[in-house]
Amino acid sequence: MNIFVIPSWYPSRNNPIYGIFVQEQCYWLAQYNPDINIGISKWGQGDDDFLLWANQPLTSALKRVKYFRPYDSQLLVNCTEYFHPAFTWTRKIFNGNIKGIIKANEKNFLKFRKQYGVPDVLHAQSSYPAVIIARWLSEKYQVPYVVTMRMSPFPFKEFLNKDGSMRSIIFDPLKKSNALIVDSTFIRVRAMDFGLPKPEVIHNPVDLDFFSVVGKSTQEEKSIFAVGRLVEQKGFDVLLEALPKLRGTKLKVKIGGEGEMSNLLKEKTEKLDLHGVVEWLGPLDRMQVRDEMQACDLFVLPSRHETFGIVLIEAMACGKPVVATDCGGPADIINSTNGILCKPNDVQGLSEAIDMALKKDWDTDTIRNDVNSRFSISVFSEKIRGIYADVTRTVN
Repeated sequence: MNIFVIPSWYPSRNNPIYGIFVQEQCYWLAQYNPDINIGISKWGQGDDDFLLWANQPLTSALKRVKYFRPYDSQLLVNCTEYFHPAFTWTRKIFNGNIKGIIKANEKNFLKFRKQYGVPDVLHAQSSYPAVIIARWLSEKYQVPYVVTMRMSPFPFKEFLNKDGSMRSIIFDPLKKSNALIVDSTFIRVRAMDFGLPKPEVIHNPVDLDFFSVVGKSTQEEKSIFAVGRLVEQKGFDVLLEALPKLRGTKLKVKIGGEGEMSNLLKEKTEKLDLHGVVEWLGPLDRMQVRDEMQACDLFVLPSRHETFGIVLIEAMACGKPVVATDCGGPADIINSTNGILCKPNDVQGLSEAIDMALKKDWDTDTIRNDVNSRFSISVFSEKIRGIYADVTRTVN
């Protein structure tokens, strides 16, 4: 079976964690299924070299004259990345160069076809622009396509009409797809509310070999770890406001990540007199995130909205209890044996949930085994392979 993957988000040289979960899932699927050949299409997603900005005319002009060589990169014998460059700019002008992006993907598609044979399925990862590219290739080359919808919130405001309906630019290709996949029940309900066919829920997997359990901390001081982009969505401002309400607890809170709210959050840390409590770690690589998860007593994700929450299952794979907001995807993950849910934007509720979680005696093995039964790579592989098989069987 040949699968050609079109990711809206994908790691790049200057943004190595942008869509890394797509790269990992493609790698794992190929690793677990040697009879499946996977091609991954790259055109410069998330790479500063290919983003042109109207307020930076000189820099953008210099990018346009620079030559970028197409290349292939083999991750496994049956998993190859194909790169052909295409610039991206504001969607207000020629739809952000969607025609150029489609042509770059077509070149990657043809290279995959030459190496492995005709694709059996196209897989668009996230709705925009991948679903538009997949629809175009599907119509031209008569290959079925599936879509994993990953927008948070779903859909983005820019894809909504004034009456609240979804714009046809993504609604039509989503509805015409051969199968829709979502990573949480929340997004499935949202999709159906907009009139899309009922999607299949396939939760994201976690690498249980990498995210593993180590010995419990023996320190009297309780430690909390949180990580994510420092943006409004992630709710770190709510977490900071909740911390002073935790009375009588010796606490150390480490927060990893970077983003547009970095300075504002650090200023809030000082205003709340949390200088000796909160430590800002800055951007972290995967190993650093894993190490912090293994060292903490509790992982917290205070988001305002999440399609899933991969960091939650990563922390749970390390045997750690979690506190998260009931903002979408986390409701599929958290139960009474592994963590506590609270309302988003609720300072008092978050404080109480953290206090309760820190005082409870959690069973590390139970948390770890729950992740293994629901979010292992083998479980994910079996489900996604089933979708591909159903699509090819229906088409043929």
